[in-house]
Amino acid sequence: MRTDLVLLLAAVAALPGERAMAAGAVPFDIETAIAAFRAGEAKAPTTYDIGYLSRCNGRWVVHADAVDDGAFPADAEARFPDEFRLPYAITAMDYFNADPPEIESMFDAQNKAERLLRLALAGEKEATRHYFEALGRCSLLAQTVGASAD
Repeated sequence: MRTDLVLLLAAVAALPGERAMAAGAVPFDIETAIAAFRAGEAKAPTTYDIGYLSRCNGRWVVHADAVDDGAFPADAEARFPDEFRLPYAITAMDYFNADPPEIESMFDAQNKAERLLRLALAGEKEATRHYFEALGRCSLLAQTVGASAD
């Protein structure tokens, strides 16, 4: 086999969406992701403690990395609402940045988000729901509403 073909096949196999499709898994469900995010937003608090800030920051770090790395299938990414895109994720990371953060809460949230995201990208709807609902609970909607009320 030619070297460039081997490299191409290795690159395609490394893409989560392609791996899931090759294995016969259900593709990533963008509609479930959007609905779960909105459900999480509805549950988002308007005040935060240091642990909450740290958990939200950890979740958004994972999401920003995933979007920046192109982890989501292109067809899903094309349908992303603004809240799933990189500029929003970076803004949310900054907004929920506690100084100093509660390290254990932040790392626990990152680890859980990473596990859920891997499963979501493999097409598992429950993982998709949990991942995006948690992100929705860390939405900037409360900040926007509070800012517009002034």
